[in-house]
Amino acid sequence: SDAEELGLRGARAFVAGHPLAPDVGVVLNFEARGSGGAVTMFETGPDSGDLIPILRSATPYPVANSLSDEVYRRLPNDTDFSIFMAAGVRGLNFAFIGDYAHYHSAVDSLEALDLESLQHHGSYALPLTRALGRLDLATTGPATERVYFDLPALGLVHYPAGWAWPLAGVCLL
Repeated sequence: SDAEELGLRGARAFVAGHPLAPDVGVVLNFEARGSGGAVTMFETGPDSGDLIPILRSATPYPVANSLSDEVYRRLPNDTDFSIFMAAGVRGLNFAFIGDYAHYHSAVDSLEALDLESLQHHGSYALPLTRALGRLDLATTGPATERVYFDLPALGLVHYPAGWAWPLAGVCLL
């Protein structure tokens, strides 16, 4: 999509009138709010809980936390993904936010881009596209929202959001 900084115009135009728009089953959106750093999956779309186990199994180094999703929903920010979410499309939103001093400044250039961060985007994009491409997305449906977070040595931990209070009670005991 194009013209994100000018009001998400490319995404709006696609959703509103492109002939392929009704066939979109999942959106993977990749952002940069800086010029480097680890890529975090920071937002899920509606009914996207079933994508979290796919993220865990398909990608080598997933960085994600459902708390960032909750925080981001309360901020006055949007990405192209916002338009797809409003249209009810499932998906995952990714970004790196390190070295933010370069973002939209005179020193924002290809030379300032951290190639490891760009590669980390790729480590999500290709395996997720392959994994999702093997699925019949028409038969996967609304999925239970999930709590998720990454831990060293364990990778991406996830469980149904309905387990949060019972698990908190067990921990309290």
